[in-house]
Amino acid sequence: MKNNQKKRSSLLKDALILCVITLIAGLSLAYTNEVTKGPIAAKQLEKKQEAYSKVYTDAKEIIPDNELTQAAATADLSLMDSSYRKVKVNEISKAADVNGNTIGYIIAITTKGGYNPPISMVIGYSNEKVITGFEYLTFNESKSVDVLKNEYRTQYIGKTGEYFSFDKDAGTKVDAISGATISSNGIIDAVNAGIGYLNEYVIGGAGQ
Repeated sequence: MKNNQKKRSSLLKDALILCVITLIAGLSLAYTNEVTKGPIAAKQLEKKQEAYSKVYTDAKEIIPDNELTQAAATADLSLMDSSYRKVKVNEISKAADVNGNTIGYIIAITTKGGYNPPISMVIGYSNEKVITGFEYLTFNESKSVDVLKNEYRTQYIGKTGEYFSFDKDAGTKVDAISGATISSNGIIDAVNAGIGYLNEYVIGGAGQ
């Protein structure tokens, strides 16, 4: 009887110790998350601002447009093309000249396509339908990484088009990356969804 009571007491003590350890670990993790949340957010904002400045170097001012962003964020891009179902517009900003005139747009996009999504990117797109710049914000692809982040990405920059394709007869031609077909397809769909939305709902319309 005494042995059973001793065992129960020992089990209760062990359970209490485990609860205390779990509580302390949870509090420590919460504290660590709270401490690191600010610096992480600041780093992400810095990266975003740097990308924005790179994709539209002719802009004298970049103006976030909340109305355009809200409309785009709730839009079903698959209505334009079923291949855009994995793409979402995160933000649209106006690129303005020295007189405040809108000369183009900066659009931030995220896609769940690709080999290891998500992929987030920022694209500059002029009123003349030229891609002025292209930068990644989030990129976790594991195949042909250097080529996708450099040669593939820069193919788009400076080209005029409303639709990009790996087939020269279907749109403005870019080359897919051998060995990274899934990534190439995910990225081109995101680019086309972004500029497609701008052409359909913004350029020449309410966004001007």
